[in-house]
Amino acid sequence: MIILPLMIMMMPAVPLFAWSLVPEYWGVIYLYWGIAFAILSVAIAFFLIRHSAQGQSGSQSAGKLFHGGIAAWVVSVLVLAMLNSSSMCLGQDNGDGHNSPGMCVFLTVVWPVYMSILVVPLIWFSSWLSVKGLPRESH
Repeated sequence: MIILPLMIMMMPAVPLFAWSLVPEYWGVIYLYWGIAFAILSVAIAFFLIRHSAQGQSGSQSAGKLFHGGIAAWVVSVLVLAMLNSSSMCLGQDNGDGHNSPGMCVFLTVVWPVYMSILVVPLIWFSSWLSVKGLPRESH
């Protein structure tokens, strides 16, 4: 049963969902970013687990899921860049004035670096935990 490992692979998106609870304009951006990251993580993990279950790529390993999780993280940062280049960021009142394109680019670069401090270890842990939750192959 691969449902539990797939649910575990969504765990790294939790910090993004936590930041989305802020009642500011950027809370919605992080909500969408978290949803994109969770969907990408599950889709890539599903592909990797099914692919290895068919014997086409060897045994299941946490390393494969970790690399898949990092790929999902990188693609989700591109989703964040698209969100921040829209009216969801541009022109929004940030308390000091309105966001310029430079500020939105800055937020697109700084937040993924900051969130990587939390997300990358969570990707590693959830990859390891997901492999532990998969049924063992019998030969």
